[in-house]
Amino acid sequence: MLGKLVPCGGGVPVPLVKATLVVGRHPDCDITVLCKTVSGRHCELQFRGGSWWVRDLGSKNGTTVNGVRCAEQRLVTDDILGFGRQRYLLTYGSAEKQARPPAADQDVEALALNYLTGREEPAAARPTPQPLRARTQKGPGVGRLLPCGGGDPITLVPPVVLVGRSPGCDVCLRLPTVSGKHCKLTWHDGYWFVEDLNSSNGTSVNGVRCQRQCLPPESVLALAQYRFTIHYTPATDVPPPSEENVFARGLLEKLGLSKELGAGGPAARAEAEDDAQLKRRRYHLESDDEP
Repeated sequence: MLGKLVPCGGGVPVPLVKATLVVGRHPDCDITVLCKTVSGRHCELQFRGGSWWVRDLGSKNGTTVNGVRCAEQRLVTDDILGFGRQRYLLTYGSAEKQARPPAADQDVEALALNYLTGREEPAAARPTPQPLRARTQKGPGVGRLLPCGGGDPITLVPPVVLVGRSPGCDVCLRLPTVSGKHCKLTWHDGYWFVEDLNSSNGTSVNGVRCQRQCLPPESVLALAQYRFTIHYTPATDVPPPSEENVFARGLLEKLGLSKELGAGGPAARAEAEDDAQLKRRRYHLESDDEP
């Protein structure tokens, strides 16, 4: 293996197994990136003279190195490669490193990766990034979001945690594909739940996009392409509710009917009386039909 590409948003590293590799959205490419911002044949990676080189193949959205668009460039280990809106960290045997140019400061995803993986750069190159911010606290029901790409855990403080790019959120993810108010995490009935807040790029649990969903322990929560594992201990022995039950309960809560429809509630009693009357009416109608 001649190196690997590590997804900045978290995921399985891509091994670089040949000296020439074509990257693109087309399934015939050596490295297939299924993203609409990546062209069919986006760029070419070549290993020559002991170093990796990247060459753009006339892609629509361009190829970048450390946030700077290029046509062809030599790469060193820990460079951030961008194909459209996708970002990858390149690592290979070369120990050579170089300071990133000032333009790379605008590459928010690259800065986020540096924060998550604990990498540091010279102070002259850029200010210290703070793409993630969260409250810290200990107590019952507290959970943690563990970045799948590595990094420090983010503490979740019940009962409600607002997640998004806005500085006013409880968990602030300063990442371009995360909406200002992306989703809400709620501690309810001994489990954490997630509710999407009409985000632009969606919220998913274990790879399935959802509107409102229970988050059992060790579930993978994805905000756009950024993935986190949620870790906590449920406060109940009751199994987590199914997706259908969660969805139905969410609608009832929004309509303010969840309490009324509970066992013994006024709506439940009214419904039972209606059923009894309906049965009596049916019985009388059937009786009236008898000779």
